[in-house]
Amino acid sequence: QAESYAFRQIIEPIALLLPGFELDREWAKACRARHMVFRRKPWRGTLAVEFYEMNAEFHAQLARCSGNRYLFDAIERQNQVRTFLNYEWPYGVDRVRASVEEHLAILDALERGENQHAAALMRSHLDNSKATQDRETQGRARPAAPAHR
Repeated sequence: QAESYAFRQIIEPIALLLPGFELDREWAKACRARHMVFRRKPWRGTLAVEFYEMNAEFHAQLARCSGNRYLFDAIERQNQVRTFLNYEWPYGVDRVRASVEEHLAILDALERGENQHAAALMRSHLDNSKATQDRETQGRARPAAPAHR
């Protein structure tokens, strides 16, 4: 997971800055609507798959908008790897809500043509997601307290 995040932190913000980047406005409108609906849903664990699919599609479609098929292919491959890791969501509702808000902020910046700002927001979004994942991994990796005899 750490290598996946490191790779994504390199390529996803850059994808938004490529000269061929062109936001698909129809997709952005539909994506925003889906995020707004999801934002209003009370969180329950059964929404993990729907959340992951919305999240993966967001990242893949932004890579597609870059106009670079290699970046799009790389994100599609990352999404395939992430599928196994994210269909169960151990990170809590706060990270879900934060992720939705971060995605909407990225869309806002792209819709205004502020791709530099969107790239910075993407980097921050990936940093936040990685930090959450790191905390969860460290929490599971803590050794048990020694037993008293």
